[in-house]
Amino acid sequence: NGLVNDTLIMSRLENGKYILHPEPCRTDALLGELLTPVRELAREKGIRLTDNTSTLRPRTVMADRLSLQKVFLNLLTNAVKFTPSGGTVCFSCRLEPENGEQPESIVTVSDSGSGISPEFLPHIFEPFAQEQSSNLDSSGSGIGLSIVQSIVTAMGGTIEVQSEPGR
Repeated sequence: NGLVNDTLIMSRLENGKYILHPEPCRTDALLGELLTPVRELAREKGIRLTDNTSTLRPRTVMADRLSLQKVFLNLLTNAVKFTPSGGTVCFSCRLEPENGEQPESIVTVSDSGSGISPEFLPHIFEPFAQEQSSNLDSSGSGIGLSIVQSIVTAMGGTIEVQSEPGR
């Protein structure tokens, strides 16, 4: 079901038929709901999940709540999936400028996984693209990050990745 749903979302995004439904969202509630299931997933795999959101001032933003959750859950579950037992996944969110009237939200997901090769980095957001490596769990469809990038772009945001093998 997940693969079919992701394929349908990808099709809507590619055809410009993905409709955002902005609504007032409390950032503290959104982040709290988001981190609870990922904490359990990380705990089951023996991974430490840290979050650096405690200093973030709660605010209400207009956003498509379900789309935001899809983006963050995809990034966090990917980080857990590709981090070996005993590793760490960190989620942080900060505002720039911190005390501005209309600050930008900067969200970072980092992990202590095996990293991504320089050759694959330019392809990371392509549909169905997955780096092949004998030491990676490569289960999945390879469309998650493509969906993430498309949703982030549709919301007027940007996404980037920084990685190298072993980091």
